[in-house]
Amino acid sequence: MVLPAPQGTYGLILWYYPTAPMLSQPDESFDSINGWDELIALSAAIKCLVREESWDAVDRLQAAYDRQMARVQSMAPKRNAGQPPRITDVFRGRTPYRRRIS
Repeated sequence: MVLPAPQGTYGLILWYYPTAPMLSQPDESFDSINGWDELIALSAAIKCLVREESWDAVDRLQAAYDRQMARVQSMAPKRNAGQPPRITDVFRGRTPYRRRIS
């Protein structure tokens, strides 16, 4: 949705960051970004092992999870290196769609 509706033809840039869908069936899958599906699988496996109280296996998987999390966090600062750090609302309360990047 573009607000207010433009009175002419304008070029727009849409920054879209896909998110993983909610999976509800055993045969469903999704395309991951940069291999982050490994982090998701390790997190799920750890949660299952905690419920099963398999503490030795949890320790082994936790180490693998920590390595994957460190890899993901090391990529995060490079994700939007050319973009400003935040968006500031400069028209508080008047219009919800006017933003100034600072």
